[in-house]
Amino acid sequence: MIEILDMLFARKRAIRSPLQTHNEFHRMVHMTSSCPQCSSKAFKRNGYTRHGKQNHRCLDCGRQFSLEPAERGVSENKADLMEDLLAQRYLLENVI
Repeated sequence: MIEILDMLFARKRAIRSPLQTHNEFHRMVHMTSSCPQCSSKAFKRNGYTRHGKQNHRCLDCGRQFSLEPAERGVSENKADLMEDLLAQRYLLENVI
């Protein structure tokens, strides 16, 4: 009987709410991240970007940044155009 109760309590302790998991994730990310400009680990949350990502502000240099920056890429249409123009020997500066 005691073993069954121990198992139930162990299982109950193992179940965490999504909020606890979310907060642990942010604590871990905050501990391993730093400001891209001055490499300071002293920063705080500062609203959201226009794309909905959490924005942060460095407490040392004041720079605003996102811990998960958006990947910047070239669209397929633009890549095809650049390839064609480069094949025709246009300078890349004139393409973009």
